[in-house]
Amino acid sequence: MSWFANDFTACTANAEPDDHHNVETRQEPAPGVTIQRRSLFRIGGAAALALLVGPGVLRSGKAGASEAGEQFGPLNLEEFIAQADPLARALAGGTEPNEEAYLLHLASLLCRLGPQPLGAERPRRMMRSHYYKPHFAVMQINMAPDAVLPYHDHRDYNGVILGLEGSVRARNFEILGDDLIPPGDKQFQIRQTADTVLEPGRISTLTRRRDNIHDLRAGTQGARLLDVFTFFPGSQGSHYLEVDETPLEDRPAVFTARWRA
Repeated sequence: MSWFANDFTACTANAEPDDHHNVETRQEPAPGVTIQRRSLFRIGGAAALALLVGPGVLRSGKAGASEAGEQFGPLNLEEFIAQADPLARALAGGTEPNEEAYLLHLASLLCRLGPQPLGAERPRRMMRSHYYKPHFAVMQINMAPDAVLPYHDHRDYNGVILGLEGSVRARNFEILGDDLIPPGDKQFQIRQTADTVLEPGRISTLTRRRDNIHDLRAGTQGARLLDVFTFFPGSQGSHYLEVDETPLEDRPAVFTARWRA
């Protein structure tokens, strides 16, 4: 999300004509808010396209456009798994895995799936596993109207959720402090970090640290979700929490919690 002046050309007003391919501007749209951007506004047509799509694509216009389109075209579930599985293996086996970059890439692949990746028939069970390996799983979650999947964590794994049908309110939380697994007999505090309505095509992600706890509540029409998990070495699993829904008086996004016995 960004902000542009009403006069779009103002972004390059202070630059010499020959420098418009590499222009840096600073603007203050509101007190205390400064926007700094580098622009490519006045590059000629072929040169601009070459910068955007990269070398080689312009050699044969129609073929290049086709190749670029394939990168964003539809995928079926088998094609998604074929691309995602090696990425999951690499992430789980890495020494310093970049979970955020991985989850964004995985989400971009998920967005290319159709509305019924597992078929038109709803599963009878709440959760149906379509693909499961020690490092990677693809599951469909079926939620009845107003059903709740209560507060739970995701130990030693991360996830991406794609809305397929209906709507679900997903609230995410993080445990405050350095101990990601507080002792089971003690209270601790969690901070709400996100509040999202998952509808068809909308995505929610969580890492082993960021937004790792969530609470899912289906809307009045129920919902279908596609959940993709990537497991790291460790004791993967989820544990439910008891959460006091009244936030702390001096910290409105912080709640008291404990592990459910």
